[in-house]
Amino acid sequence: MCYRVFTFLLLCFLACATMSVAQVTKQPELRKSTDKPTRGTLQLPGQTPPPVDAENKIAPNTTAPTAPPTVKDSTEKPERVDSYVFNDDVVKNRIFVYQVDRYLNMPTIGKVDTLIADRFRDIIYRKDVGATFLGVSGSAAVTYNYFLRKTHDYMYPLTPFNAYFTTPDNILFYNTRTPFTRFTYSGNPFANRQFEELNIEALHSQNITPEWNAGVMYRHYGGRGLMANEATDNRMFTLFTSYSGKRYFAQAGYIYNGSHNRLNGGMTDDAFVLDTVMDVRTIPVNLASANDVIKTNTFFVTQSLGIPLHFLRKKEVAD
Repeated sequence: MCYRVFTFLLLCFLACATMSVAQVTKQPELRKSTDKPTRGTLQLPGQTPPPVDAENKIAPNTTAPTAPPTVKDSTEKPERVDSYVFNDDVVKNRIFVYQVDRYLNMPTIGKVDTLIADRFRDIIYRKDVGATFLGVSGSAAVTYNYFLRKTHDYMYPLTPFNAYFTTPDNILFYNTRTPFTRFTYSGNPFANRQFEELNIEALHSQNITPEWNAGVMYRHYGGRGLMANEATDNRMFTLFTSYSGKRYFAQAGYIYNGSHNRLNGGMTDDAFVLDTVMDVRTIPVNLASANDVIKTNTFFVTQSLGIPLHFLRKKEVAD
């Protein structure tokens, strides 16, 4: 049975191949005219070449050759931003980053971390090594240096989470000639699921025009912890845009901060750690089911307009 099927398929293949060869042999052969027709034209056998205009050297009913379209050089550097708030030393860079004071809208130039060198350190230690937290990524933290402790005048419960949450005061604005993307991951993917930790930072920013930039950022810090009821889950999402014009300077955005942390209040007795050896998950804690939930949604716009005082300059020239 298999032999008959194979023979039938082989015959079908040979028949199709024969038909294809027959169609190719029936096509007329194309060759160039011996009378030297106009460049770029082909002539069939026995066909009379078209007359040529002796004055313009172009055969009628034919199109004159056109120049190839001009292609913009891809290596040419795009135009850089022209803004009254940034000097030439800043705008000459291919990418620069800054923060703004929401009261005066004055920019402060920051450092662009393209090698994620600062990302290898825990987020609570990026500003100062003197800090402490509850031991789980995303848990409440505080710095030893009093002058580095910032409080939120509009929402005080955010203060212990300053290291994680995004606010209009600490958001970074970018100006880049090429799209800039950064993705950071840290955690313990090979650990037991009950002890896992997950930290993600994703950022994308690009300029729509030399003056107008837009970007999106997502961050997540969390872990299950070692003891009972100490899991953390912090998620931050940000949409931001900025405009650095010759006379107009503005920033706007939307910020979402969400925190869902469990609180155990610590162990009931230190003797469970000092005098015995037992599973850390089984140590009794003061709060077995307590938790706190914080959610914020922030829309912000800061803008300023530069008005040149030309009459002062004219007065100086007149003097």
